[in-house]
Amino acid sequence: MSVPGRLPIALCAALFAACSSSTGDKLGPPPTCPSCPSGSTLAGGMEASGAGVGGGSSGSGAGGDGQGGGETATVSGDVVVVNSLAFDSAFAYAKPALVHGDGPSGKQISKPYDGVSFTIDGVAKGDSWFLVVPDDTTDTVFPTYSGQRVAADKLTLPLLDQQVLSAIGLDAGLALSDQQAQIVLRVTDGKNPIQGITAESAGAGLILYDFGPTSYSIQNNATGDRGTIVLLNQSATSITLTDAAANIYHVDVRPDAGTATLLELVL
Repeated sequence: MSVPGRLPIALCAALFAACSSSTGDKLGPPPTCPSCPSGSTLAGGMEASGAGVGGGSSGSGAGGDGQGGGETATVSGDVVVVNSLAFDSAFAYAKPALVHGDGPSGKQISKPYDGVSFTIDGVAKGDSWFLVVPDDTTDTVFPTYSGQRVAADKLTLPLLDQQVLSAIGLDAGLALSDQQAQIVLRVTDGKNPIQGITAESAGAGLILYDFGPTSYSIQNNATGDRGTIVLLNQSATSITLTDAAANIYHVDVRPDAGTATLLELVL
């Protein structure tokens, strides 16, 4: 692997808005991964912009007081390993890691996680990217990107279990590549998962949708009861989502080799 190697919804500190009435404050790019290959391409920002049908259009950006506002906060929290096929349970990660966050204008700030907690000063308020990179390069978790709403609450940052994503790939007949990224999207309306969402990406090795309590299929055409999309061996920065009403949303990710992303989106 090239780099050291959701949560229950109640644990999610942020739900990124995939559609907003404001285009002025949009989420900046994910923080860089220092251990990733130098040739990795930085995504242009986790901007979920949408165009509606019937002449209407939905705005772009994360909304709120994001990175453009320049306000900062001191954030603290812990790290957990998401270890279920439904991505709905986790346990505390008790090993050291490095946590990367965004300051104003996308400036990266990095602080250690000591196996219990972390604290980072100067993180941009609003919707922001975080990356957790374990110190142990042989650990069976992916360095993981996630989106969080930076406010007064404590953050819980995820690490995705490699065995979980490998099992999903194996069931679909695909071996995970350590030269590509693994992406998990959970799509909600702010309260409940959304069924009927489809995804397209030129850089996805395989796109699977949830069905049943813990299964995924390439044969299903859209999300099921859990509103979950898994993109395996992802190499492109852009993902397009379409809902049942034919509204289109664009999501940017950072497909660094050997990393994973766990992102919850509100449409």
